[in-house]
Amino acid sequence: MVIAREGTAVCAIALADNASAPEQKAGAELAAYLTKVTGGEFVILREGQALKPGPRIYVGPTQFAKEQGVECERLGAEHWVMRTFGGNLVLAGGRPRGTLYAVHHFLEDVVGVHWWSPWAEFVPARADLSVGKLDRQGEPAFRNRCLDPGSGLFWKTAPPFAPRNRINRILGYAPIPLDYGGGPDFGPPQMVHSEFNYMRDWFKDGTLAKHPDWVAKKDGKREVFAWTGAPRLNNHLCLSNVGMRATFLGKLRGYIRQTREEPVPPMIFDVSPGDSPHMCECEACQAAIKKYGGKNSGLLLDFTNYLADGVKNEYPDVMIETLAYLSTEDVPVGIVPRDNVIITLCDTRSNITVPIPVDGYFAQRLSAWSKIANKLYVWDYHINRDAAPVPFDATFQQDLQFFQKNHVVGYMTEYHSGIFPELRDMRLWLLAKLLEDPSQNQAELVKTFTDGFYGPAGVYVRRYIESLRKTVQAHPVHLGVSTKLEQCKYLTPDFLHQSQDVFDEAEEAVAGSETFLPRVRHARMALDTATLAMFPKILGKWQADGKQREDLWLKRETVAARVKETLETEWQRRVDLPSMMPYFQKRLAEGKKKFLARIDVYLQRSPLVINPPAKFAHLPWRDYTAFAADAFATYGHPDKAKMVEDKRTQNGIAVRAEMTDKLLAALEGNALRWAMHDHGKDNRNAPTSGLKIGDIVPGNGYHWYKLGTYALNTSSFLWLYGVNAAVALSEARDPLLPSGRFEIWGRVRFDGPAFRNGANGDPNVIALEWVVAVKEKTK
Repeated sequence: MVIAREGTAVCAIALADNASAPEQKAGAELAAYLTKVTGGEFVILREGQALKPGPRIYVGPTQFAKEQGVECERLGAEHWVMRTFGGNLVLAGGRPRGTLYAVHHFLEDVVGVHWWSPWAEFVPARADLSVGKLDRQGEPAFRNRCLDPGSGLFWKTAPPFAPRNRINRILGYAPIPLDYGGGPDFGPPQMVHSEFNYMRDWFKDGTLAKHPDWVAKKDGKREVFAWTGAPRLNNHLCLSNVGMRATFLGKLRGYIRQTREEPVPPMIFDVSPGDSPHMCECEACQAAIKKYGGKNSGLLLDFTNYLADGVKNEYPDVMIETLAYLSTEDVPVGIVPRDNVIITLCDTRSNITVPIPVDGYFAQRLSAWSKIANKLYVWDYHINRDAAPVPFDATFQQDLQFFQKNHVVGYMTEYHSGIFPELRDMRLWLLAKLLEDPSQNQAELVKTFTDGFYGPAGVYVRRYIESLRKTVQAHPVHLGVSTKLEQCKYLTPDFLHQSQDVFDEAEEAVAGSETFLPRVRHARMALDTATLAMFPKILGKWQADGKQREDLWLKRETVAARVKETLETEWQRRVDLPSMMPYFQKRLAEGKKKFLARIDVYLQRSPLVINPPAKFAHLPWRDYTAFAADAFATYGHPDKAKMVEDKRTQNGIAVRAEMTDKLLAALEGNALRWAMHDHGKDNRNAPTSGLKIGDIVPGNGYHWYKLGTYALNTSSFLWLYGVNAAVALSEARDPLLPSGRFEIWGRVRFDGPAFRNGANGDPNVIALEWVVAVKEKTK
């Protein structure tokens, strides 16, 4: 079929006489992009219009399509068909989105148009355009495909990038426009953790003052406010309370009722608890938990089923959604979700560097939930807080195929920020493609994107991706949602040096290109940030190899300047503050400020050469692994431990935590309290150990303390309570001695009256210089 010849349109675009808004949009998109490609002007007409004979592209449920056997009314909402008949082409599908998907597939798969990101597309120039025989059809593998093109960057309306890549829901506030087919959106008050919204409204109108028994009971009290340094509204209800349930149901029905007049009313309403693991401790709630196998999820599901029963008769198409998250991840006993209940299982513990283990924590829960829930969603996490270089090519496809095998019908992932995460544009595009069809050739998809988006530098970006995957395989670690750069032990000086060389070649390949060079610089941004963060280790190895500092391959000032320039370039491209909610304006501006301050800290950090601890210098290096302060991962806000310079230590650094009353309480009367945790398991009941205050060595210096003997596995980490710091002891494990045990030592300093080591009024401080794992001697 000839579509254009020498820049002139040869065919017309015909819509059904009763074309819907999305089908009209499909015709307009087709005409606009064919004009961009060929230069010709394409006429859009209704099928019944009289026009001179000629080839047609029939878009949507036309009579012509029906006569050829394409009966759109029999197709699913997202089923699409692309088929030639003689000299004509049919692009059609079910309502509301099938025809749009047919058009977008044709433009992408046949014509060669690509929508790389909300800010970048590729349109080929082809004055002559024709297609051979076509007979393709399909529909997405997952019913709900929810991604985040850039948290806060789009909140009124999703960018066209989303529907063009068959993303049908946006994580956050941006709905898919109705003329792009809409999507399975959530109704008010919000898409997740909505219990808090009900509580807030009841607090404002005085309801909670009249019914304090509606608030969850904790530590023997029902408090409307939770005190965590500052008062904030509690975000948990007493889910067994009969009066609260009835009022909650009435308010939920009100939300549903107020949305029924919308052109496409939302069909999913969230009733999930707040973002914490706490559940009510009253006798009635605890009795329900016990009834359902001792699972908090049983209490939550009982409440959710009550609400689902309360809306199903009047609103049979409405779904009630809740979370299997934190303390509600376990599958309850003796209760199953109603048919109009969606369970969203959150993957809070998986290692983002490897595929989900089929016998691991999350897989076991997914398998169990899939046996009782016929509408199961997964909430995934691809964000990492420090925007560290993290491989993806071993996880994306295998995980989505695993979800598909376990009957998951909806998928969403947190992948916030439109600037900082590494290779974010490629990852988002790749996830969109695999969500539609996880069986595609992932390597070919990556090649398509890298060659198209980075041009001649694409081959170097792929080389970097491959190198990153291999270095993680050689230095396995467990990385999760709150990944810290300090945990990424695969970011060795050698890897960073080699990767910077690769990107030097990539930049050289696109030098002078206003299109490709900024994209390559953006792809390099996470590597540059990690290189700055790891500068002390890079310099230390350089000098240990007998080389002079002035000959070092890395110039910090050059890298920092490149990072800042890239940030500003992408900020101007991607951020439009006036169009955003005030909340996101503030959040984005603060994020930019913090990132720039972080770069300045890296520039000012004193270069250190980390020497091994003197206490263990007599041992062969294979018998112990030493974790200096720069290897600790610290968590928590505003009470946060920090790495500081301290001349009293061997290497001049320590992790220092000033202990507030709240942090001291976490020690439970000890001077130091810790537990050995496992990323692959539920750690809520992990046994803890403590160093008694009376066992502190007198004086203000650093001293060695034995923290115990433990068997380590591939996901073991030491958690220090109060200090809120973690040490990835899994790196000490010897693969040749997988069942080996290790003595764990810490070099610690205690200051302040709480530790009987200072005067009243002095700050209470815990500072850690080392944590060391020493192989236990075999008898």
